Parts: sequence; structure tokens; C-alpha cells
Amino acid sequence: MRLIILALLAFGSGCTANQVCAQRQECNDKLEADSQAVCVEQYNRGINSLRANSEEECLILADAVLAFDNCLLQLDCNDLDDQADVEDACGNEQDDLRDAIDDENGECSSFE
Repeated sequence: MRLIILALLAFGSGCTANQVCAQRQECNDKLEADSQAVCVEQYNRGINSLRANSEEECLILADAVLAFDNCLLQLDCNDLDDQADVEDACGNEQDDLRDAIDDENGECSSFE
């Protein structure tokens, strides 16, 4: 079952990257036209790097990043600027992400 979920999340990360970067572009009018394409490449590289690690903490962190970002996609630009709105809407995902970052403890470095 975990493999199916991981496969779906890996497949969905490309869509998430496009959506996250489109939202970022929409909410920040100071970004250049090519910023969205660069964002997508960097986002996917980060998720793929986490998934490439064999440590369980890295996979959990990738899942937590995707879950939090997918939650943020439900918010509009004004809500994204208000930390209280973010916590109200995505508090559980934000807590899970913080826990995953704490648990990762440097294990997901590309230099290991």
C-alpha cells in the first residue's frame, strides 16, 4: 500500500510543482516571466532528491512537503500572506512538515 501511495505522490509532484509555482507567480507580481519555469525545475529537483534517498525520513519529508504545498494551493494570495490564515487552513500539514524537518536531522543531504 505504501508503494502505491508513494507512486501516486511521485506522479503528482510534477502537477504540484506546476500549481505551486503558478500560485507563486500569481501572488508575486515582481517575479520575472521565466520565474515560474525555474521554480518548477527547482521544486521537482528538491522532491526528486528527497525521494532518491533511501532513508525513511527523506521519504516522509517529501510527503510532508507535498501535503503542505497541496494544502496551500487551496488558499488565495491574501490568505497566503496571513500566517493565521495559513495555520487555520493548513496547521496540521504545517506541523507534520516541521516534525519531518526535525526528524530528518541532516539525513537527506545529497552529500551523504
